[in-house]
Amino acid sequence: MRHLQLSIVVTLVVLLNGCVLGTRHIDLSPPDVADTNKASGNIYIGEITDNRKFEAAPRNPSTPSVYGDLAATSKATLATLIGRRRNAYGGAMGDPLGSA
Repeated sequence: MRHLQLSIVVTLVVLLNGCVLGTRHIDLSPPDVADTNKASGNIYIGEITDNRKFEAAPRNPSTPSVYGDLAATSKATLATLIGRRRNAYGGAMGDPLGSA
């Protein structure tokens, strides 16, 4: 019986070790381009605006939200927020932040 309990505890520790809690930073720097001689033409990028409306604890997982206190989160941090990680039950578990 003791061995069964120990094996259950060890199994749970191994399975729960990869949780996605907390904030992760993702490097979004553009890759180095080795040969630019093949590119031609003009490119124009207009003004980019962030129209997302963040909520503290949304019922819908697709609504933008942050892990922790929304009122204490700066606009600079909200600008780098690129999504939410969720567990198998849909519960929010952390924020991936982009940095260039």
